[in-house]
Amino acid sequence: MCTVRHSDKNETLAITQAAEGNVTVCMANSLTASKNMKLDHQLFYTDFMFAKNHFLTAIESAKWGVKAVDVFNWFFHKLDTHFLQEEGDQGERALLHYAACVQLDWHDKLALGKAYNIRTINEELLTKIACELDAWDVKVGLEQVGIFISMYT
Repeated sequence: MCTVRHSDKNETLAITQAAEGNVTVCMANSLTASKNMKLDHQLFYTDFMFAKNHFLTAIESAKWGVKAVDVFNWFFHKLDTHFLQEEGDQGERALLHYAACVQLDWHDKLALGKAYNIRTINEELLTKIACELDAWDVKVGLEQVGIFISMYT
């Protein structure tokens, strides 16, 4: 059975797999993210770098153009070779938060026709993010110490 609906709106549609190999077309904004979905900064760094290969393949398949694929490839390369890598988990965490922040901002700016060269690492922003994460860790640590002390006083 097939139902056809006409709309005057320019809606984004998605094809989803239904039971028994059937497919369904629905409005993309009606889809929800998988319960297993994680934001970039919630991934392990190695998983993030593994996922970037799928991202690069997807944007190439979506015909974003050679230049866009190249720029994002350089973006990931510069993250992967950044000196914060030497800081271990803390450095990787800062890089993940930076990547998530910058990619979201880049896409927002692209929609406004103000996209920038994402492959250039904004060291000032990255330093700010790293400092904010460090401050957050100190705050959480102090709260945990306070709870521990209150248990024994």
